Amino acid sequence: MKAYPNSIHANEVRYYLAESYFKVESLYQEAENYKVLKETWNVYKSRAIMRLGSIYQELNQTQQAIDAYQSLITLEATAKETFSASRALMLIYASRGECEQVIRLSNEILEMPNVATALSADREALILKANCLLTLKKVDEAVEIYNFLVEEDDRYAAESSYLIGWVRFEAGEYEASQEMLFDSIEKTVGYPEWSAKSYLLIARSYIELDQIFQAKATLR
Repeated sequence: MKAYPNSIHANEVRYYLAESYFKVESLYQEAENYKVLKETWNVYKSRAIMRLGSIYQELNQTQQAIDAYQSLITLEATAKETFSASRALMLIYASRGECEQVIRLSNEILEMPNVATALSADREALILKANCLLTLKKVDEAVEIYNFLVEEDDRYAAESSYLIGWVRFEAGEYEASQEMLFDSIEKTVGYPEWSAKSYLLIARSYIELDQIFQAKATLR
């Protein structure tokens, strides 16, 4: 590389050199090679940008990761690459509580039905969208999505069942909340986090209904 930096094989060498650093977790060295690939047009450009985004995430350089993923979306990348960058951005924004961005990216992902469904990411996009709608006090829209998600038998159904129960509890509909939460417990077998939360909320609803004995029994 030092002897022939402008060789026609230079980009190929940079890519595989970066890959070798990736395998030994030399993140800073890897990033330098990917950055060179990012700045020029070559067959490795989109893969390099995706790798660069993931490296920045590992280094907790979130804004650089966002910039990398965003630049990939603006390229004429493959549908799968565009999806991967959009999903990575959506997860970053979700972790930062930036709900408007999460909803926007969720909608974009849901408009890629073939790719999203094939990678089982459509339900992930929906749960993140619903959670943001709930945060933004758009309760009816969120519950509509949760009701759709509970039809399956997976972790998104478990979370959705619990959150419908939580919405009912917050509305003071304690018996309706309990009914949903008992259904939630059936769906949360294998998902202890949501099962435990369901039992705790059922106990709280019994307390609100002045049924202290039932609340204690629930927590045993």
